[in-house]
Amino acid sequence: MSSASGFAALGVAAELAGASLKEFVAALDLVLVTDKPLYYSVNRACKIALEPVKIPKHPTLIRRFLQARQKQLQAKSPVLAASLVTIRRACGNPHCRCARGKKHLGHYLTWKVKSKTHTAYVPVDLVPQAKQWTQEHRRLKQLIRELTQLALALIQTHVTAQRRRHGRS
Repeated sequence: MSSASGFAALGVAAELAGASLKEFVAALDLVLVTDKPLYYSVNRACKIALEPVKIPKHPTLIRRFLQARQKQLQAKSPVLAASLVTIRRACGNPHCRCARGKKHLGHYLTWKVKSKTHTAYVPVDLVPQAKQWTQEHRRLKQLIRELTQLALALIQTHVTAQRRRHGRS
């Protein structure tokens, strides 16, 4: 099945359900990456907002924000810089249920090294731990982004604060 025909089949199913393709896929609560094999994110419900932090104008407040973020910087669990994905695929046995459409479920970690994607199987009993570790990585990444924004804001307000101290505003 080509990717075009796979998406066309989803479109037909969406029309039968009386919804657009986008609404249909959203209702399935899947993140569609490709149609062969079907990938979707296990962590989709746990996405961290990548919005910029609200930065105060005064340097003292910026320092307080920085100190608060630095206290949160300690990892609460092991950190795993990878994505946890669930893949449904056929095993190849013509007599298996997966040959008739009910594919086997597998959990995998994917990560990149020098622009090459690597994959590792995650046993079912380790999925909750792997999910927690990848979420911790995302939390720390977001925290570092916020620290960077606040540090830059502190540097940018330094000259204004110096002028204020010396009576030249």
